[in-house]
Amino acid sequence: MLTDALTIAPAGWTVLQVRTCASLEFVDLTERLASLACGVSSGVMHVFTRHTTTGLLVNVAPGERVNGHAHCRAALFRSSESVPIVGGALCLGRWQRVLLAEFDGPQMREVMVMLTSLRR
Repeated sequence: MLTDALTIAPAGWTVLQVRTCASLEFVDLTERLASLACGVSSGVMHVFTRHTTTGLLVNVAPGERVNGHAHCRAALFRSSESVPIVGGALCLGRWQRVLLAEFDGPQMREVMVMLTSLRR
């Protein structure tokens, strides 16, 4: 579950508060990240999780396709992802979403977001 609360972060960073509800869970961050890209004509969004028992990936959302288990098995989890922004929108493929993978929940998690951009 995403909360509307943002915590104070170093200049240029936004921190998303994420409360997970299960010990293994995928939380779709895509819409929240897309809202941060509004007004950015060109740039890169760097997303970083500050927890060693969570990971981030760009992959199909769970339940979207019948072979979702194969997508998850193929993914190597990392602590950050970078997503290009063009015209104020995230440049993701048709089935791609930005997900937080929970491996040790439920817990409150923070995801730091920094936009590097050329403003319009």
